[in-house]
Amino acid sequence: MKKNFLIVLAAFIGLSAFGQFHDAKEPFMTKSFKEAFSSTEVETTGGNISVTGITTGDAKVEVYITSNNGKNNLSKDEIQKRLNEMYDLNVSVSNNKLIASAKSKERIKDWKKTLNISFKLFVPKATANDLSTSGGNISLENLSGNQEFATSGGNLHINNIGGKVRGRTSGGNIDLQDSKDDIEIETSGGDTNGVILAQAGRFGGWSLYVKDGKPTYTYNWLGLNEYTVAATQALPAGKATIRFEYVYDGGGPGKGGKVTISVNGQQVATGHIERTEANMFSADEGADVGLDEGTAVSSAYAIPFRFTGKIYKVMVELKPATTAEAIEAEKARREGAAKLEKSN
Repeated sequence: MKKNFLIVLAAFIGLSAFGQFHDAKEPFMTKSFKEAFSSTEVETTGGNISVTGITTGDAKVEVYITSNNGKNNLSKDEIQKRLNEMYDLNVSVSNNKLIASAKSKERIKDWKKTLNISFKLFVPKATANDLSTSGGNISLENLSGNQEFATSGGNLHINNIGGKVRGRTSGGNIDLQDSKDDIEIETSGGDTNGVILAQAGRFGGWSLYVKDGKPTYTYNWLGLNEYTVAATQALPAGKATIRFEYVYDGGGPGKGGKVTISVNGQQVATGHIERTEANMFSADEGADVGLDEGTAVSSAYAIPFRFTGKIYKVMVELKPATTAEAIEAEKARREGAAKLEKSN
């Protein structure tokens, strides 16, 4: 039977790497808090923001400050002088909210005198966080409260997060690990990673995914062979429509077929699957969208390999078989049933 089908989706680009949090080896300032709070509001104009959930001990904020001219040889006294003259630095708790903010008092004309001010927070795990930086990285780990965060050019690192998560970056990478629930993360540039649509698992199945920004398809034949077709170029920035088409060779069950991958109407990869599984893939692993649960179809990634962008729609089209193909499929079905009956 001809298994000619189509997958179309729109994927909002995400990425996969996260850089170093700060250049300073030691915090310029550390402030601990015994008073309770349920949320944070963190803002800086060029530095990084890191928030880690804790279950014991006092909450604390570490402030890291370096020069913006690429030379980190400023003394603590010089940093303090520039802070006093050019910045408003606030680390405090007010109205049940922890505030950490660094804002310039007025526009600084000499960029070589500006400072990179980064915040590293350790807060109760259920804390809700509202984070904003104009160009730094944002990292969140071990949190369960609502999370909202944005950076205009930095990377996003999200690990072990549950709850409502809303994040965006205008051109940075996204690293999403071991997180669940209501997650929406967007970026307008960089490399996407993760599974788009997968069926079954380690001992037979197929997966359409993105690796290092490149659309990729793997057919796993009985866990013995993996046939992979991949694009050579990464997805473009912004929304993209990925079309995957598989055309069965015919000639009976278990034969191969041709694979074609297109992005925004342009073919980016083509290849041939030498053989397919004649009947079913698995009795206990179904299909997944946006991740691969159970066991991994492909050895190219580790489960769950969540998609780091945003999937707007997945559409699967099964084209009807011709009369000849239907006859061929029915013949194969009867032969299989006869063999099964004979073996019993």
